[in-house]
Amino acid sequence: MEVIYRRVSKQPLRASYEQITALGRGRRFGVEEQARIRAMIGEGYGAQAFADLSVETGGAPFDAVLGDLVSAVARRIGR
Repeated sequence: MEVIYRRVSKQPLRASYEQITALGRGRRFGVEEQARIRAMIGEGYGAQAFADLSVETGGAPFDAVLGDLVSAVARRIGR
């Protein structure tokens, strides 16, 4: 399990501003938080060049994203 944690810990997770701040996600962001979300997306935090894997987190339910992540990590470590 330690190997999986190390591989996953440096993977960027991606979602659009609209997906992150959608009302249905159960959290409301303040004005400063919204500005920081926009800034981080603009700075490319979801698309780092050093990443081995990118995971789209905004368009699917948690269970589906988790399943995709587990499958992708398993492929990367040869399982």
